[in-house]
Parts: sequence; structure tokens; C-alpha cells
Amino acid sequence: MPRTMQVEYRCGNRLPKLAWCAVVEQHRGRIVVDHGPAVETRDRFFFEGGWNGEFGAGECASTDCVFGSGAAVSPRGVTFVTSCSTTDSLFYAVRDGRVLVSNSLPFVLAAASDELDASYTRYLEDCESVIRGINDYHRDLPTRKGSVRRLLFRNLIVTADTVGEVDKPGSPCFETYGEYVEYLEDQYRRIVANLRSPLRREAVDVVSTQSRGYDSTAVNAIASRHGIDRVFTSGTSKSVEAFGERRNSGFLNDDGADICRTLGLRSVSIDRRYYAKSGFPDEHLYYACQPGNQDANLLEVNAHIRKVSVLLTGVLGEIWADASHYVSRPGRITPELKRGDIGGHGLSEVRLRVGFIQVALPFVGATQRPAIHRIANSADMDPWRVNTGYDRPIARRIAEERGVPRSMFGQRKMGSVVLFPSPRLPHNPQLRQEFLDALVDAGVVYRWQTKAWPAAHVVNTILEYRSEKRFRAVHYIERAMSRLMTQPFEFGRLWSHLNGSLFWFCVNKCVREYSDAMPIGILPRAAVVNTHSPMIDAGDRIAAAR
Repeated sequence: MPRTMQVEYRCGNRLPKLAWCAVVEQHRGRIVVDHGPAVETRDRFFFEGGWNGEFGAGECASTDCVFGSGAAVSPRGVTFVTSCSTTDSLFYAVRDGRVLVSNSLPFVLAAASDELDASYTRYLEDCESVIRGINDYHRDLPTRKGSVRRLLFRNLIVTADTVGEVDKPGSPCFETYGEYVEYLEDQYRRIVANLRSPLRREAVDVVSTQSRGYDSTAVNAIASRHGIDRVFTSGTSKSVEAFGERRNSGFLNDDGADICRTLGLRSVSIDRRYYAKSGFPDEHLYYACQPGNQDANLLEVNAHIRKVSVLLTGVLGEIWADASHYVSRPGRITPELKRGDIGGHGLSEVRLRVGFIQVALPFVGATQRPAIHRIANSADMDPWRVNTGYDRPIARRIAEERGVPRSMFGQRKMGSVVLFPSPRLPHNPQLRQEFLDALVDAGVVYRWQTKAWPAAHVVNTILEYRSEKRFRAVHYIERAMSRLMTQPFEFGRLWSHLNGSLFWFCVNKCVREYSDAMPIGILPRAAVVNTHSPMIDAGDRIAAAR
């Protein structure tokens, strides 16, 4: 029988609460794990998050129903476990005979004394490729010393002489609505039992979000039976106007407080534009995981999370839609967890600091999407179809059967994400100046170009909203050019080569923070360059801003 790998844990009190980075020395059969103070560590496993099994057994690697990340050690080796949702990734690299694995891109780069490459221009496309699903996303992120691999959904097994990605066990197939919803409810009940196990050092709170849409309503209808400590609701949706976010106009009513009262849940009102009034503290954490981050609408949630918590979301709720949703979205009804946008995928770095685990409940059983689609389009679901072009009969049935009136939710598509113009420029003045200085120092732009950035935003926003009546002239010019050139023509966005620049800048800023916070010893320290930002609790920063 092979010798079981030995695990050494080193808690860093200055590290983000839920961050971890493991270095596997394969030839020595040894694993050194640097981790934040809220990561649960045991002899044979460590984890931040929960799964659908008994916590004390530590069998996080034997299920597809898991949120958060960690690892389980066995005589075969060590299995690093990813979330079943695409909202979070693992990152790993093989360097100098060692395998480095982390739930944070900046952390693994700090451990490898590496950083992202300022000359590489496709980080935006690489990061947003996660919407293409677990088979077609771009895995390798170029760095100054090589690359780091992103791992979605699948687990990573490291033995004494191999490193390999493996599929999670499969979900059962569903034939009827009853089978599917019973599975959802049972798996969620098991996850909550795991999260609130008395064997944990600290029981986990459960918080959620609520809008007037389908997805959060269905999620909370299921979760409310098992206790939700607080539900965050924003009074407005994203703006329907081209420059509405900047002008603070064009917002629709998206307040889910009435739905919370119906479900017996305590709601807490938050402002989706809190970034504008607070100065956007710790903004770099948002862009250190997604260059096109849309999740600033949840910024104020951070101030309300004082202990490790689960944050329930409805990400991937489109899986509950009927056939009308897919008319203009072909190719998504597969087991590959494909998505329409990156909403909800921009929290993976900030959540480690604040201390929450995103549990996007629609991902439970989502590899059975073809079966779920058949259920949504079956005749049995006709009573829960409203035929408005925005139909999610599974979500509607879940909510209505738990007492939520039909008129309260799912009447029109809104959403509350924050869409900033591209290429992204920090909202926080200090971070913006640091970023622009870094671009100039790296030779990416000239100093005069930094002054023209707002003009580029105006042009790109007009191109994005060219279908609006006041900008329709752009559309007509493109049509005329297409006829003249006898081929399709569209105006290109300005400065698209800078779309990923804020990502590499913010990741490298976090690399320096992780490097300063890592325990001194076995793991190599990355070189500290430019400014030092102390790593303190992001929730404290936001609470102070209030």
C-alpha cells in the first residue's frame, strides 16, 4: 500500500479568511498548506465551504454537490476539490518538481514568485470563456514565468508521480418535476447540515439575496424551510439607459422585500450603487478575478457579514427556462454548464477576504440540463407558463407552491448587475491613479492617452447601445457600409487591447499583498514591488466607509 501523504498546516492570520495555497512535494510525500484563519483543517482533509455529506467524514471528493473548495488526502494521493458551480475556480502550476494549488490566482502566483504579464492582451477573453462551459473555457493564463492553469468543476488528483484532472461523480437523471425538485431540496438540506455541523470550529451563517426575478425567488423558496439568517434586497434593477449608471437614472423597481415577508424571511435593504457613495473600497479585489466584473451591486453585502457565511444566489437560473429562452441562444442545452453572462462570477477573490461561500443552488444537478430542459417544456408545466417571453416554469412552480403570488415575481427581465463601460477604469480615485501610472510605467499607454479614456467610454457605450432610438444612426451607417463593402461591417470598440489591463494590474497588486501576508518559511516569497497594501478585512473597510 502506498504511503499516505503527510499534511502540514500553517495558519496565517494576515491571510484572507478563506484563502488557501497547498504545495505538494511529490517525491517527499508531503503537503504544506498555508491558509487563512477560517479554513477548516483536519488530519485527512481541509475545506472552505460545504458539501452534501457528513462533515466529519471529510468525503468532499466523492460528490458532485459541493460549494467552496479544499482537498482530501488518501493513500492514493491528494484530491483537490473544486466547486460544482463555475463561479469559483482552482488554480495550479507545476514548478521545480512541486505542484502548487490554490483557490486564489494571486495566492498561487505569490507562492510561485510570479505575476501576470502586462504585455498580454487577452486576459478578458480568457476569463470570460468560463461561460462556454467546463469543456471549452480557456485553461491557461499566461504569466511572466510561464502560465497558471485554471480548473473548473473537475477535481485535481496529485500522486507521488502524476498530476491529473478527473470528473466529479455524476448526478442522477430526472424524469419528472417532482424527482428534480425533491433532489434539489434533499441536496440543499444535506449541504446545510454539513455547514452547521457541530464538528466545525465555527457554525456557518446562511444569507441570501432577493429580487423580483425568478431565480432568487425559487432559491429562497427552497432554502427558507431550512433557515436563512438574512436576505439582502436592492430597491432597483440595473439601468435601462445607455448612460444610466453614470447619471443615476433609468432604474426599475426590483425590491424583493414583499417576497421575503411572504416566505417569512428577514430582509435587509442594500444599495446596488453603494460603490458610488462609498468610494468602492477594495475595488481591486473585484477585478483580480474578472476583468469585466459585473458584481459591484453586492458590495454593501460585505459590511453585513461578520462571520463565515454562505451567500445563496440564483446564478445559472436560466437552467429553469423553457424553450423560448433558447431560440436566440442555441447550443446551451448540454451538461457543460454553459452560461449567458458572467454575472455572479466576480466574487471569488473578495469572498475570501470577507468570508463567504457562494452557493449558487441552480448548479445542483445542473449537468443533467437536457433532462431539466425536457421537464421545463413538458405539458405538466403548462399551468406555470405565463407566455411573456420571460418564462421559467420550474422556478415559478417552486415559488408559487410555497405561497409566493404569481404577480410578485418573474414579470419582466431586469437584473441588478453593474455594467461599467470598457475598457474598465477603477472607480476609486486612488486605485485609478495607481492603475494609470502602472500602464504608463509598463509602456502599455502614453501619458496623454490616459486623459482620453472618458472619451473612449462614451464612444464604446454608444456602440453598445446602437439599437436605441437616439443612437440608431450608428446602426444605419454600419448597414450602408456593409452594402458598400459587400460584407458585414461593424465599428470596433476603442482600445479593446486594454480590456484585460485592469485584471493584470489588480491581480499583481493582490500578489504583493499575499506575498507580504504569507508565513515565512517553506513557501518561496514573491518579490515585493511598487506599493504595499496591507491585507485587512474587506468587510471592516466597507463598514468604516458607511
